[in-house]
Amino acid sequence: KSMNKTLKTEQSLEKGAFVLLFSTLVAKIISAVFVIPLSMDFCLGDLGFGYFSAVHDLFVPISTLAISGFPIVVSKLVAEKIAEKNTDDLQSVLSVSRKLLLKIGVVATIVLLALIFPLVYFTDKSMQSIYSYLCLLPSVIFCCFASVYRGFYEGFNNMSPAAISSVYEAIAKLIFGFGVAMLMIKTTGNPAFAAAAAILGISFGSFVAALYLHIKFKKDKPFKNTQSTVVKQNVSISAKHFLTVAFAISFSALCGSFIA
Repeated sequence: KSMNKTLKTEQSLEKGAFVLLFSTLVAKIISAVFVIPLSMDFCLGDLGFGYFSAVHDLFVPISTLAISGFPIVVSKLVAEKIAEKNTDDLQSVLSVSRKLLLKIGVVATIVLLALIFPLVYFTDKSMQSIYSYLCLLPSVIFCCFASVYRGFYEGFNNMSPAAISSVYEAIAKLIFGFGVAMLMIKTTGNPAFAAAAAILGISFGSFVAALYLHIKFKKDKPFKNTQSTVVKQNVSISAKHFLTVAFAISFSALCGSFIA
């Protein structure tokens, strides 16, 4: 078979749930350690934290899609192939998912870039929050990229990669975001620049998570045969199926985040 044995080891449902729960708790604690000091007078202060909070609220639905939306779509498609004992098509699922999610990330980034300037113009006459919005944009593509691998491993009931990546993301966000924010406020004294630096930490955390998952995937080498043997018709069908499932699951995830 074309699948590497490292992916055939599945976690039990209980173990997988515990791993996700524990990692979520750790990530939440680290995120709190990151956010709480930012509002203090020695860091962003009220003005800078206002810039940060406004842009951070925009990141919430992006994060929801990256954790609870797109990975579920990919894992569902992977699990279907496993249930059908059709492991040969897993490479096709991964390829289609990666291409589509990267395209979605690029399009979403362009749309956000086009909307940011009128949004800031009508909500912030000083235009100082524009820096923070721009620093958030890279996270969109990184989140989409990470979603592919999170979903792929979760399709095998292996929750550890997604859990570890979330913790790495939180740690990178804390160290880089808080550190650069403090550096900016000390060197420039501008709360808007410091808030942008803190938001850049969020994008950097997304990059670290995506990088970890990509490296792990390459290290595991799940596919011995790197040449795709799927005909174009099957790929188009998979793409259509992916987009249909993605819309339903992502819409539900977004509605849940807004209600919460």
